[in-house]
Amino acid sequence: MMFSCVARKMVLGRRTNEEIDEIKKVFGNTPIIGFYTYGEIGPIDKRVDSLRSTRWHNETVVVWVLGAKN
Repeated sequence: MMFSCVARKMVLGRRTNEEIDEIKKVFGNTPIIGFYTYGEIGPIDKRVDSLRSTRWHNETVVVWVLGAKN
């Protein structure tokens, strides 16, 4: 699953397919489904005190991969 911020779509414009193509290069022939979000909310780095609090992130892409170990 691929979650891309709508701000990335505005920045990339017609080049959004290039981003998807790069993901396909890494994962091969794996089906991809996803949607545009309005940013993500979460900590930047839980290991660092100053970055542990929840913040709003913009122009990000998150790829969530599910699979089974053979």
